Amino acid sequence: MHQVNVCGLVVHVAPTAADRVRGKLAAFSGLDLHASDGDRLVVTVMDTPTTQALEQIAAINRIPGVVSTSLAYHQVEEITPSCGCGSSAPDASHDCLARP
Repeated sequence: MHQVNVCGLVVHVAPTAADRVRGKLAAFSGLDLHASDGDRLVVTVMDTPTTQALEQIAAINRIPGVVSTSLAYHQVEEITPSCGCGSSAPDASHDCLARP
């Protein structure tokens, strides 16, 4: 079993930067954009084999045009590797711990 953090965020952006910020977020692994309403974006981020959700949130805050992020939801999911290997430590070469 492996634990994965899943975080729901509201990302507040400068009104003139919304399109640019959406483009930058599209490059994030483990991030899904669910809704956009002018200067607010609703996203989820989750741990990946190479990046923790917390690191992704910090990177979002460093994007020019992002005013702030608000954590709206957090859950820890238990994931069992689909290959049956029993691994509990993700690394870049072990893709059976990828998103469910």
